[in-house]
Formats: sequence, structure tokens, C-alpha cells
Amino acid sequence: MKCGGKLLGAAAAGAAGMLLAVLAVWWFAPSLWSSAGVRVILVNRSGRDLAQVTVAYSGGTSDWPSLPDGETVEAVVIPKWESSLTVTFTDSSSGRVKSAPVDVYMESYSCGSVVVTVPPSLKVEYEDRTWYW
Repeated sequence: MKCGGKLLGAAAAGAAGMLLAVLAVWWFAPSLWSSAGVRVILVNRSGRDLAQVTVAYSGGTSDWPSLPDGETVEAVVIPKWESSLTVTFTDSSSGRVKSAPVDVYMESYSCGSVVVTVPPSLKVEYEDRTWYW
């Protein structure tokens, strides 16, 4: 029985260690996940240059002075709370300002990416590749 008792004791210690590891991940992981953020990729396929480009979300904005036709920019955003995105830009050929909502759901612990494309019609299109824990 001594040998079996040692084996049982080692198994219990291993299970306790595993439980502690799972609890540590459960407790600390949300702060690690929140640092990941959502990568926003903005693609200009409009046939014209865009100026004063902004991606706004809860808690911040990402800004670019210009986005030439055919170019791509990206930013990592970490919303402060529940958020969607709004893309605003100026059509440099007409001077008109266009603002378009991007209907994605994000929170501070969201991950993944959103690909936003500005086509010739200037009607913003997007592909939501976000996920959250």
C-alpha cells in the first residue's frame, strides 16, 4: 500500500498543480487578451486619393493625412468598451467628406482583424474577422 499511496499522492499533487495553472490562466488571461487588439486594415481601391483618413472607435482614433489610390494602411485598435468603427475620409478630387459606419462588434478583449475597403463608389465595404474570448 505504501507504493500505491505514493502514486496516489503524486497524482493528487499533479492535479492540484494543474488546477492552480487553470485558475491562473482564468484570472490573468483577460489582461493579456486585451493587449492583443483588433487589426484594422484599410484598403483604398477608389481610383482616387483620399485625405484626412480617420478610423474612430470607443477610446480612440487612428489617423492618416492621406491614403493614395491602391495603397493600404493598418492600425491596431483596443476599444475601451463595446465599440464599432467609423471610417471618415475626404475625397481629394471633389473635396467631399464621407463618413461611414463599419458595423462590427468589438470589446477590449476582442482579437482578429477587420478589412475595410473603399471602392470606386466610395461606399465602404468591410470583412469582419474579429472574435473575442
